[in-house]
Amino acid sequence: MLRWMIGMGRRQASTEGEESEEGEEQQEMEPQEEDMDQGPSEIEDWVSYIKRATGVAEDCLKNARLEDWVQGQRRRKWRWAGHVARRWDERWSHKVLSFSAAGGNRRVGHPVTRWRDSIGSFVSANTTYTSAQWLTLAQDRDKWHNLEDAFVQWSA
Repeated sequence: MLRWMIGMGRRQASTEGEESEEGEEQQEMEPQEEDMDQGPSEIEDWVSYIKRATGVAEDCLKNARLEDWVQGQRRRKWRWAGHVARRWDERWSHKVLSFSAAGGNRRVGHPVTRWRDSIGSFVSANTTYTSAQWLTLAQDRDKWHNLEDAFVQWSA
């Protein structure tokens, strides 16, 4: 989607003896009228296009000082989990953390994963706490906030 928004098109494939420079931005979104007379021209392969366009899109995000949406989502999840874990007033959001669905079937090889499972597996892999003790760890705001950046970068 970001590739489309910044107008990245696929480049023309280089012909014999011709090589396009790296900095050259030939964007060919639709064939031009003069190209129609000459027949279909070759364009760069899909993998090369995706690699090039993704790199340009990431540079645009960095230049605009925007956070990647996946990292932003993980950061908000971590902060909200700490906030809810520190509550003890039996609101629905705190009850959801300890909810286990009874019954129901999943396909073989697709176990039921709960919202808290990714946080528990991160805590057990990166601290001395077990996955079930992440609620205890969240009570200490300083320790919890110090682990935030590591959680955002971590992938299970």
